Amino acid sequence: MLENTQETILKIYDAAADDALWPDVLQRIADGANAAGSLVLRHSGHGDDLHLSAPYVSNVDHRGIIDAYLGEFRNDEVRDQLILVDHTSVTDDINLLEDDVLAPDLETLKSLPSVRRLQEGGLLHRAACLLNKDNTGAFRFAIQLDETRGRLSPEEKAYLMTLLPHLAKAFDLGQPAYQVASNNLGLLGAIDHLNIGICVLDAVGRVATKNAEFDRQLDLHSVFSVAKDGKFQFSSPDHQKNLSDLQVSALKHGRFGARPRKEAIPTGNDGYLCIEFIPLDRSAEMGTTRFEGTILYSSDTSRPRHLQIEAIQLAHGLTATEAEIISAMADGFTNTQIAEQRERSVTTITSQVKSILAKTNCSTRTQLVRLMMSFGADFLNK
Repeated sequence: MLENTQETILKIYDAAADDALWPDVLQRIADGANAAGSLVLRHSGHGDDLHLSAPYVSNVDHRGIIDAYLGEFRNDEVRDQLILVDHTSVTDDINLLEDDVLAPDLETLKSLPSVRRLQEGGLLHRAACLLNKDNTGAFRFAIQLDETRGRLSPEEKAYLMTLLPHLAKAFDLGQPAYQVASNNLGLLGAIDHLNIGICVLDAVGRVATKNAEFDRQLDLHSVFSVAKDGKFQFSSPDHQKNLSDLQVSALKHGRFGARPRKEAIPTGNDGYLCIEFIPLDRSAEMGTTRFEGTILYSSDTSRPRHLQIEAIQLAHGLTATEAEIISAMADGFTNTQIAEQRERSVTTITSQVKSILAKTNCSTRTQLVRLMMSFGADFLNK
């Protein structure tokens, strides 16, 4: 089982770089839990304009059925999703909740119109979780069980709980691949179209390919470098050790659970590089044999970002002034620059930033930038 789990984790991270792999990966996850299928839901909009979609399903033949179901039972599913959020803890851990949170007993559950429709398709029980607690409107995972069986067994739930932190990290870091997929491009084939640094390392840590933004960061910052033998290396021994640890086993990833956090390294001048790694086991773009390498994602917080400020404001109850400040932060301005821009003292801006951090449950400005990006960033160069 452990070997199968490790292989599934590697496939999860391969899908983070290649959006087209998700149906097979989700089916593999469902099969491992003896389930009929699994899917990933995504919210967009707010209030009466809230839209629920399933961009990734384990069985592509069921897409039309699922889309029709979500259209017919939109309000029921939105209600169920709100219940899911209400029963989710504030900790970083993934909380896989079963459908006993939807009704006090099985008969009441079966009487729900949406559940009756699921039974018409041979399904009954479901389990679901938030994949990002920083942004509860982001991706959610759901698994569907055949009506001939009961809820998840302890062993099946343990299997899923091993995979879900990696799924959370993969969907968080897979947003650039999600955007380039609409252009029928793979992540690696489109890296120079991205405004985040991308660097692919082979099995021994040599740079296999990198994009223009990563080259810019190499030239501008001393956080990392490429040695004469082509090997990538961090300036800090601690960061280099962290990379080495992550390259040992796929199980080392996903440690931030439902609040995927990137490593933040100061660059000077109030700037940071938000850095994260995922394994790259197989990639059609890197050849037909196992690649067994690593993808490095590096986002420079001093670079302007186009973010969904209104969504962040509504989700965290920010004032109009606070929304304007995080918009300036998204544009890469420091507190001092924001103070000059708004004709306020640095002390006032610092105080307002502290208020924003408290409301968004972030301990640092860098975590706040990370949170803002989870609400949707444009990763493509214009």
